[in-house]
This record gives sequence, C-alpha cells and structure tokens, in this order.
Amino acid sequence: MYKTCKETLTDNECIIHCDFSENYLCKSNEEVQATHFGASKQQFTLHTGVMYYKNEQTLQEKSFCTISPNNNHGPTAIWAHLTPILEYIRETLTNINTVHFFSDGPTTQYRQKGNFYMLSEMVKKLGFQKSTWTFFESAHGKGAADGIGGAVKRTLDKKVTYGEDIVNAQSAYDVLQNCQSKIMYFYISDEDINTLEQNFDLTGVIPVPQTMDIHQIITTDQEHVIKYRKIACFCRELLCECFGLQEHNLRLKKQKRKHDEDKKEHHQEKMYSKTTEATIKRR
Repeated sequence: MYKTCKETLTDNECIIHCDFSENYLCKSNEEVQATHFGASKQQFTLHTGVMYYKNEQTLQEKSFCTISPNNNHGPTAIWAHLTPILEYIRETLTNINTVHFFSDGPTTQYRQKGNFYMLSEMVKKLGFQKSTWTFFESAHGKGAADGIGGAVKRTLDKKVTYGEDIVNAQSAYDVLQNCQSKIMYFYISDEDINTLEQNFDLTGVIPVPQTMDIHQIITTDQEHVIKYRKIACFCRELLCECFGLQEHNLRLKKQKRKHDEDKKEHHQEKMYSKTTEATIKRR
C-alpha cells in the first residue's frame, strides 16, 4: 500500500514517513575514562522522516529530522515533532490539503488512542482537510526514516571525531545546522511538548476496539470521529467501504456522561420544583 500511495499521489496530497530514531548518546572529543564508560551520559531524541509530494507530475522528496532534549515519545511529543513539518508544508506547498502518514505501530507511540485523537485534532488545526495514518506490519524491515536517522548520527559522530563536543540537543542542532545537508532540521523544546500536553486532555479518550489489529486511521469532518480499517486501502475515495471500514467516536462516553448528568440535573430541578409547589399548597 505504501508503494501504491506513492504511485497514485496527486498534487494536493503528500506523504510523511516518520519514525523515532534510537536516542543519541552525547559525546565529547576528549573524555576521561569514567565519563567514557559511565552510564549517566545525556541523551536526546531524534524524530526522522521523509516527505513525498508531487511537483509538475514528478515525485519529489524532502528529508527531515527534529531534535529534542525531551525523551518523551508519547502522542503529545509526536505532534510537537510533526508540527514544524506540517507548518513547513502549509507555508511552502500551499496546494496540499491531504496528508498521509506512514509509520511502524508501537502502542506506546503511534498506534494508540492518544495519537488517534491528536491526529483528528491537529491536522485540522494546522489547516489540512483530510489525513490518514497507516501502520506498517510487524518486522517490516528498515525504511527511509531509518536511513535518515543513521545519516544524522554518522554526521554527529564524524563531527565529534573532528573535535566537536555534542553535549546536549542544542549543541547537536547547532552543529547539524552548519552542515551542508539536504536534511531539514528543527529543534523541539521542552516547552513545545509541555504546551501540547496542557492544551490536549487525553485522559478521557476512548480506546478503539482491537487497536493492535488496526492498520489505517482516517480522519473525518465530524468532531472526535475517526474511521479505521484492519487492512489499509488507498482508493481515490478515502472513505470507501473497502476492507470493513468502521467508525469510532473518541469522546462518545464523555459526551454521553455529560448528557446523562444534564438529564439528572434537570430531573432534580423538576423534582425540587414539584416539592416546593406542594409545600406552598399545604401552607
């Protein structure tokens, strides 16, 4: 399906293939023995990927890497890392209104209710109309995102060999920005991730049944509602009924609970009113 999506990509669509690379361990050109073999070295996160889009019927690609001192790989962190990429698309590729995400499917990161909810909210917030998220099968092998991660780490290691010290995420970002590379680099601060955590409450999100079997999520025009399939499909009509397309409301129980609470409150007010009237009549 990945190949099919790339081959049938239209001018108003783009693909983002992303993955978390293994955290990079900070290094210095010269280290004392205790530091070199110590287990307390600082680490930082690398979120890498490739973006594909059409330009005059020709498939184009851009590689990216976001760097953060925050080692959170959860839903809010994922979208903190994706936000500058999507903003770049909105600013430079203004005709694109549909985004297809591809990634592996760890339940602690991409394939979970929190990320589904963030997908349904953030894509619209950033100005896109439609989106899908497709998960590769287990043991799918290495992909383009893994290659970007390897290239970034080799570049940093080479800089250390030449005398640079990579002591934290900021120093790594500064070094990489000065390299002659086609990879786009973005820095994601703790504040960027914390802001999303404060703005999005994921505690009440309702899990999608049989999440581990899901291989494609599709956003809809309805608030908090997503469609999903166990087998991905890229018909030109995204919401086709192929492979048993199903619907899920990520906030249904919360809405129902609020409705029940309102109904109960109305009933209590009504009973109080009747009691008051009866008391007045007795007097």
